[in-house]
Amino acid sequence: MSQLRKLASQTAVYGLSTILGRFFNYLLVPLHTRVFGTAEYGVVSELYAYVSFFLVMLTYGMETAFFRFSQDEEKKDRVFPTAFVSVGISSVVFMLCMGAFSQPIASAIRYPNHPEYIIIFSLILGFDAMSSIPFALLRQQGRPAKFAIVKNITILSNILLNLYFLMLCPYMQHTSNISLPFYDATIGVGYVFISNLVASIITLPVLFKEILWIRKGFDAALWWKMIAYGLPLLVVGLGGMVNEALDRAIMKYLLPSDKGTLSQVGIYGANYKLSILMSLFIQSFRFAAEPFFFFSR
Repeated sequence: MSQLRKLASQTAVYGLSTILGRFFNYLLVPLHTRVFGTAEYGVVSELYAYVSFFLVMLTYGMETAFFRFSQDEEKKDRVFPTAFVSVGISSVVFMLCMGAFSQPIASAIRYPNHPEYIIIFSLILGFDAMSSIPFALLRQQGRPAKFAIVKNITILSNILLNLYFLMLCPYMQHTSNISLPFYDATIGVGYVFISNLVASIITLPVLFKEILWIRKGFDAALWWKMIAYGLPLLVVGLGGMVNEALDRAIMKYLLPSDKGTLSQVGIYGANYKLSILMSLFIQSFRFAAEPFFFFSR
């Protein structure tokens, strides 16, 4: 019963932080739909659909493998450094490759004039993938309070930057002809992505104390075992993302070109956000349940 009470209390903490964070983040939807046209919001909906797939690929089951192999008393101090170094190196390689081929990739997904979107999203994905392992360490240590604080720092940073770039800066420029720092009206919807990038970058320094566990040392033999354990989970994760995000990613390729495809994606994506609250309770339970079932025996 004590273990079940622990699971319930941690689910409540994860749930409260997740629900509050996602709720505040959800408030960006009315802002974005007010500031941008349907086609511009379609860009946001489509590109964030790709994020779901690539984040699963960049973590390749290492979070769950971290929980599994942290049970090994002999090498448990090496599990975090091994997982973090692995995800960190693969993320850096990914960011470099995406940056080098940003123009052809942008052309392939029909944004030939915006290769910077590819660069920004590759950085977001890289930093988010790297932070996933320190977050897993917090969950493994049963520290939902810090997990919640750091998550909400990231979310609030993103919200405040959106408000700054999309409301305050245009308002000051329009009413007083004052140009605030770092603002360029021509960037437009790109500020949604820039705000997310800055928030993702902020996360790693906040998790610096957890990242210092890297000093325990990388273990190559352990890494091979973790990869073998995690890769099947990658396949499962990608299958889940097909159900969750593939519709927004392929929608513009299926609709007739004369129907304003990005506008349709934008309308669909805004309405899809209405269902996000249904997934919050599942997500909060999963945050608590994964380490619980690995370490409660």
